[in-house]
Amino acid sequence: MEAQFVAAAREVGLRIEPRADGLWRVEHVLADLRSERLRSVQKVGKAESSYRKITFHKHHLEQDVHVDAVLMGPGHPLYAAVDEKLNERLAELVGRVAFFIEPLCTDPYRIHFFEISIRGKDSKGNDVPLYGELVAVREERGHYEIIPSDILLNFAAHPHPPQKIEPTRYCRLPIFLKRATSSSAAPVVSVNGSISLRFAGNIWKSRSRPGSTAPRSGPCCWPQKR
Repeated sequence: MEAQFVAAAREVGLRIEPRADGLWRVEHVLADLRSERLRSVQKVGKAESSYRKITFHKHHLEQDVHVDAVLMGPGHPLYAAVDEKLNERLAELVGRVAFFIEPLCTDPYRIHFFEISIRGKDSKGNDVPLYGELVAVREERGHYEIIPSDILLNFAAHPHPPQKIEPTRYCRLPIFLKRATSSSAAPVVSVNGSISLRFAGNIWKSRSRPGSTAPRSGPCCWPQKR
């Protein structure tokens, strides 16, 4: 979390500096990150104009010398604002392809990511998210299987991904996903509610040696050379 936030902050132009005691500080929070137009500000509040002492570890707060530190993480106004700004900057990457290496697989396969959301309406007729979930679908040799969406934590990025791949057809994926999820427990949707299914991206997984070209069937990940 710490590395992710520091990298995200620098990506959106927020200057975050390490302190001599191992914590972090932000001398000035950009006005764009405190704007009332941000959804994160409307939801969790506005960030302070500066933070003299930031930590990402709860045990620091138990130390007398760090009782004045601010615990940074999801749900904190600054964390939420940085996350929203980063997502805006990376919006064009939604639905793209990435390549990873799985040491144990014997053949390349794809993992497709979908965002499933259920939305209702508030008293003013605005869309209100009632439920959201990221679903991962593994595709291998024409067969589909729902797998944990945090599966990428187990794999390393491909060091030499191919520059070009052929497009993949997704006509069967939404049908499979709707059938698979319709049998699972899900929130009850009101009469005014709607269900949305959005493609979020996919990856190649394979164990081919790094530097080889992607299989023609489409995008996913790579196996590692043994």
